[in-house]
Amino acid sequence: MKTSDASSIGRSSRRSGDPAQSPSHRRFLAGICLAAICAVLISSSITPVVGGIPEAKKLLDDKKYSEVDKALGNALRGKSPSPEALQISLDAAMASGRFVTAQRRVTSLLKVKGNDLDLVFRGAEIARLACQDSLALSRYLDYAQRSSAKSDKLRYALAYVAANGKFPQQYKKYIRTYGKDEIAWSMGTNLLGRLITDGEINPTFDVAQTLLENFRHPRQVYEVHRRIQYAAENNRLGSDVQNAYVLPIKVIARSVPSDYESYGRLLARAASKISRDDLLAILFDHQQIAQKPLPSGVFGFFREIRNPGSDEKKLAAGREFPALGPIYPNSTNPRE
Repeated sequence: MKTSDASSIGRSSRRSGDPAQSPSHRRFLAGICLAAICAVLISSSITPVVGGIPEAKKLLDDKKYSEVDKALGNALRGKSPSPEALQISLDAAMASGRFVTAQRRVTSLLKVKGNDLDLVFRGAEIARLACQDSLALSRYLDYAQRSSAKSDKLRYALAYVAANGKFPQQYKKYIRTYGKDEIAWSMGTNLLGRLITDGEINPTFDVAQTLLENFRHPRQVYEVHRRIQYAAENNRLGSDVQNAYVLPIKVIARSVPSDYESYGRLLARAASKISRDDLLAILFDHQQIAQKPLPSGVFGFFREIRNPGSDEKKLAAGREFPALGPIYPNSTNPRE
C-alpha cells in the first residue's frame, strides 16, 4: 500500500468516527488500567490470616496467651463472632489475668449460650473478678434461681446472693438445700441486719420469720427479737401502724427467747395499737408454747381480761386463764 493510501485510510477512519480512537474509549481503557494497578498494590500490602481457630488452639496450649486473639482474627469480629473463637479467647484472657477482656468475651457467649448454667456461673465469677459487683450479683442470682442440683456451685451462689443481695427466697432455698447449720444462721442474721439498715420492710419480716422458724435456741430467738425491736424503735419499719407496731409482735409472738426484754418492749408498743382480743390471743398462744412462767412485765398484760368487752369474750378469757395455773406454782420467782 502506498503511503498516500495509508494516510487516506487514517483520515477516513477519523472522519468516520472510529470508536477505538474516541476520547470516551480512551478514558475507559485508562480506568481499567488504574483499577488493575490498585488491585495489585492492595493485594501486595495484605498479610494473609494465618492459622485461625486451629492456630489459636495451639497457641493456647503453648501458653502464648497474648497471641491468641491475633490468630483468631476475623472470627472475633463483627456482630456475630464465632462461639468457638469467643471460648478460646475467653480461656486465654482468664489464663493471663485479663479479666476485663474475659468479661467482654463471656458476655458475648452468654448471648448465644444463656441456657448453659455452667457458663452463667463462670460469667458471675468473671464479673466478680472484674469488680463488676452488680453484674456478678445478677448472674449468681440467675444461677441460684435456675439451678436445682445440689452442688458446691449452688452453695456458693446462694451464699453470695445472701451476702450481697436482698432476696429472702434464695436464703430459704439455702436452708432447704444445705440445712440449718451455723453458716446458715450467720448468713441469715447478716441478711436481716442489712435489710433493716436499708429499710426493706417486707423482706425484713420475711427473713425474721424464717430465722425464728428454723433456729429455735432461746439465744438465737432473742437475737432476732432484739433486731426487730431495734428496727421498730428506730423507724426502720416505716410509720405505718401495722408495720411499725403490729407486725413486729405478731412475727415474734410464737417464739421463746432467752431474755424477754425485747419481747416485752414490742408487746408494750403494740398494746395500744391492737384490739384487746388480739393482744390476749397473742399472750395465751405464747404462754402455751413457752410452758414456763412469763416475766411480770409480759404477764401483766393479762390484766386486759378485766377491761370492757363483750360478756361472751370476757367469759371465754376468764375460762382460759385458770388453765395457766399449773405453770406458775412451780415458779421460784416471787415477781411472777
